[in-house]
Amino acid sequence: MSVFITSAVWKIQNLSPTQKFVFISLADQANDEGICYPTIRSISKRTSLSDRAIRGAIKHLEKNNFLRVEKVPGRASNYVLTPAADAAPNHETGSVRDAEGSVRDAEQLETLFKRQRNKKYKKEILESSKRLLDFFN
Repeated sequence: MSVFITSAVWKIQNLSPTQKFVFISLADQANDEGICYPTIRSISKRTSLSDRAIRGAIKHLEKNNFLRVEKVPGRASNYVLTPAADAAPNHETGSVRDAEGSVRDAEQLETLFKRQRNKKYKKEILESSKRLLDFFN
């Protein structure tokens, strides 16, 4: 959980209660780079909102550049949260300003996505290997 990102989300105005609640739920699960990958079902359990309401809120947040969604077939989508007021992309350079005020271009964001995904997969492989070793010992 990133306290900085969560506190930045609380300051955002002009969102419906549903949109803000979904955004806060995502921020609560995000790491310091603003990356998280909860399922719609897990967001629904946390917020008690319908899947349809959550999808609508995420589409609105993505459309207004508060987050970026990377769809992963067969897995939960990856979300990069950029709750800073100036998170709108700079169309001249193709960059965005993230929650901490750092300018990030699409390539840097993609690198963050890949790094986070690789950490997750490495952890899953390590846990699986440990279970196998325990089984055979």
